Amino acid sequence: MTATLPAPTPPDDRTAVTDPAVAGSHASGGAERAERVLQPDERSGSGDADLAARVLDVLATVEDPELPVGLVDLGLVRRLHVTDGRVTVGLTYTSLACPCVEMIREDVHEAVSAMDGVVSVEVEDILEPWSRDDLTDVGRAMLRTVAVV
Repeated sequence: MTATLPAPTPPDDRTAVTDPAVAGSHASGGAERAERVLQPDERSGSGDADLAARVLDVLATVEDPELPVGLVDLGLVRRLHVTDGRVTVGLTYTSLACPCVEMIREDVHEAVSAMDGVVSVEVEDILEPWSRDDLTDVGRAMLRTVAVV
C-alpha cells in the first residue's frame, strides 16, 4: 500500500503498521485517517506485513468496554510492530485516568494471541493525549448512534 502520511521509521528488524491518525496529523479528514498504511522493512518478509495487516483487522474488532466502538475507530491504536510473529501494540486511552486500561490491554492481548502466526504479544502504553479528532468517520458515526459525540 502507499502511505498517505509519512510514518515513523520502524526499527531495522521490524515491520510497522501505522494508522495515519496515529502519525499525529489531525489535519486530514476522518476517511484518510482511517486508511491503513503498511510500511514493511526491506528485510522483513511479506509474512510480517500480512500478519501486521491481519492484527490491525483484529484490533478493529476489539471494543472499548465503555463505548461500542473498536479501538482502531476510536484512534487508540498508536503503534503496531510485527517481527517474526512477535507483535507489539502501542495504545493510548480516551483518558489517562481511564478505569478500563487493564481490561483493554487484556482484550487486546487475548485477541491478538489467538491469531495464527502470532508467537508473542506485548501491549505498551503510549501516553499521548486523545481527542475526538482521533476518531475515524466510522467511529464518530458509531458514537453518534449512542449520543456520545
